[in-house]
Amino acid sequence: MHENLVGILIQVLSTTNQTKSGLLFVNQFLSPSELTMLAKRLGIALLIKRGYTYEAIMEYLKVSKGTVAKVVGILNTTDTESQQILNKIIANKQIDEVLSKFDYYISRLLPPKGGNWKTWRKNLEDTRRTSERPI
Repeated sequence: MHENLVGILIQVLSTTNQTKSGLLFVNQFLSPSELTMLAKRLGIALLIKRGYTYEAIMEYLKVSKGTVAKVVGILNTTDTESQQILNKIIANKQIDEVLSKFDYYISRLLPPKGGNWKTWRKNLEDTRRTSERPI
């Protein structure tokens, strides 16, 4: 019975591929904590696929090492179709912009050893400004 309900949920989510209707559906049926938990797990998966460390993900998403390890375990045992879906998500332009903001956040946390920090931070800000797209 549980597997049938999960199948129905997946089918319903697949039919609500319009951003507005999907958002309305998810917000009506999931509590804020459930929604946050699912979003963070997806975020962990995407960031792991981009090569980030446990520590960077834990710091940015405010999750435990166990949660990151659980998602990594799922990724390591996931079928190729799920891997392709994650790769397709990463290739999405809007999602790439969100992940690029994470890149920027992490780069601010990890300054270079030695060298001039003021120049490093100025270069970082200049790079961010040039990479932003106007509305």
